[in-house]
Amino acid sequence: MSQNETMKYAWIDEKQKIVSFEVLRGARQYTARETDFWPQILHWIRAGYRLQ
Repeated sequence: MSQNETMKYAWIDEKQKIVSFEVLRGARQYTARETDFWPQILHWIRAGYRLQ
């Protein structure tokens, strides 16, 4: 990973199918490089996850 790659964070609640960019109690934290992060977020949204 190069120094100019930005890390992004989201919290994933798999039971309630929620993606949040703020801490969600009981959710798992997803961390990835920005280039990997957004495709995964879109994957969850297409799979029916809601953004919070």
